[in-house]
Amino acid sequence: MKIDFGVFCALFAALAAANAAAATLEAGFSPEQERYFAGQRATCTLSLDLDGAQLLGGGNLELSGLPEDSGAVKFGPFSPAAAAPDGALRWVAPVEFAAPADVAFSPRLSGSLRRVVARHGFFTQWSEEAFDAAAPERRIKVEPLPEEGRPDDFCGAVGTFVFEAALEPRVCAPGDVLTLRWTLSGAGAERASALPWNPGEGFKAYPPRVERSEGGVFSASQAVVPLSREFSTAAGFSVSWFDPAAGWVSGSAKPFALEFRDREEPVAAEDGASVSGGVGGDGGGASAAAPADAAADSTPAGKAVKRGVSDFVTTEAGVAARFAPGRKAKVLFEIPAGERVEIVEAFSGWFRVETASGAAGWIEEEAL
Repeated sequence: MKIDFGVFCALFAALAAANAAAATLEAGFSPEQERYFAGQRATCTLSLDLDGAQLLGGGNLELSGLPEDSGAVKFGPFSPAAAAPDGALRWVAPVEFAAPADVAFSPRLSGSLRRVVARHGFFTQWSEEAFDAAAPERRIKVEPLPEEGRPDDFCGAVGTFVFEAALEPRVCAPGDVLTLRWTLSGAGAERASALPWNPGEGFKAYPPRVERSEGGVFSASQAVVPLSREFSTAAGFSVSWFDPAAGWVSGSAKPFALEFRDREEPVAAEDGASVSGGVGGDGGGASAAAPADAAADSTPAGKAVKRGVSDFVTTEAGVAARFAPGRKAKVLFEIPAGERVEIVEAFSGWFRVETASGAAGWIEEEAL
């Protein structure tokens, strides 16, 4: 009895496919914990072992079984990762545990693969088959953040972070604007919020503002103005966050010591221009003003011309120059109508200006 070779190969391939080990799928989380906390982030890894087979045509993979309808556990898109040491295929995705919940799910991957059935010299015979692999059921328990020990300066971030803070400039004069900048770095830092800082007595503080909140980095800044030489130390600054492995954690900066300097008097240049201290109140850099006759020719009396820092302008009417940028700040002197001043610093609708005689103070932008 003769057996057709093609029929024999087909029967052999079917037998081999039937006896082949089924594809297996595993799902894991990093960090792997018995419980997670609302606001925490993690990474989910899917490992697919095809027992030596290969995905066919990209696999036409379909993923199901994730708690997509759950607003408590949110999965991001899966992307290919390096293969496991045993050759298993892997995909990873970010996961956010957004709210307290108890969620059970079983990830499932289905697609097509091919296996080697036989080798004939230089020729290899393959079998093609569909597969459907489900990981064992996982139960994710998400708990609320503990109330016990919660610090008043909790910024809202959950995770493991690096904290940095700095106040600049540290060499200044009363009335200068100082800026506190602080940063949290680490996965989940975007959930932080800008906390107000109280530098203490002798300082005027302005509301904080967010500078960056993306890519695992959160940074904020806050402007403060020293009002007197009597207070040469600004209070320290701290923020707290929740670390699922360590509990409540605080990052802090020690009190900031300031060094006060005298304001520089304007120096006459050879060409008749006046040179004053640099912008920012730290004494660095110098800016030269236009000669007096040129400014008088180009700027009609009582007309404000605002082109940028260090440009000369003329006041439209008499205006009070204050010690700090605020309507409650002490009035230092009056600027008569029509007098030229130089803008050396701008902050939140206020200008710090200097007169031709070197007197400096803050005036509202609308006053020019």
